[in-house]
Amino acid sequence: MQRLRADLEGTAARLDRLASQLEHVPACVLIADDAGRYVAANDRACALTGYPRAELLRTSVADLTAPNEFARYERLWDAFVGTTKQRGVYNIVRKDGSVVKVRYFAYADLAPGIHISFIVEGV
Repeated sequence: MQRLRADLEGTAARLDRLASQLEHVPACVLIADDAGRYVAANDRACALTGYPRAELLRTSVADLTAPNEFARYERLWDAFVGTTKQRGVYNIVRKDGSVVKVRYFAYADLAPGIHISFIVEGV
């Protein structure tokens, strides 16, 4: 059990380092697991969503999905995890409840079960 905990903590630290190395990227970077839970995010992602990093990392793709997108959320997520990449336009909801339209570019299995999305605001 201790080894599993150490492995998970090491993976989380590596993902945080990866996200912070992507600060120069002119896009939000969000890294999620197979369940759609965020495991790493850059500062731009925090600014866009309005969540401090620690709070953002307790959310998921579903949590940031705008109500008008929820009908297609599961279909898009299932299709994404079953492929290598996906891109499109999506509406997300910020912490304050406002909705913003974004363009996303997502790549599945950056590492087994780990997926990365680049999000650009202002579509």
